[in-house]
Amino acid sequence: MADKRKKCWSCTHYRAYYTKKLCHFEKENCGYCLTHKQIITDKHHTCDEWCLNAIRRRIRKDVSLKALNETLGNLVEIRQILVEEINDNEIYPLN
Repeated sequence: MADKRKKCWSCTHYRAYYTKKLCHFEKENCGYCLTHKQIITDKHHTCDEWCLNAIRRRIRKDVSLKALNETLGNLVEIRQILVEEINDNEIYPLN
């Protein structure tokens, strides 16, 4: 079971390769090992230098949550402006 968790794709030293598609980038099943300076052809490969990348994931999660929180604040402001505009139009109709 412990062996299943220690795959290259979940290692700090692993960097996945991406291919450019028409409108997005698609992750490939291969990558590069920064420790061994070699191409990893199978993301399920394992090595002795494996290190959990939880810190990198946590940073990405924190950045994503911060961006979502800012977006939510912007949406609340837009909603408030629209509600006020609707209320003004009911009191003083344009017709």
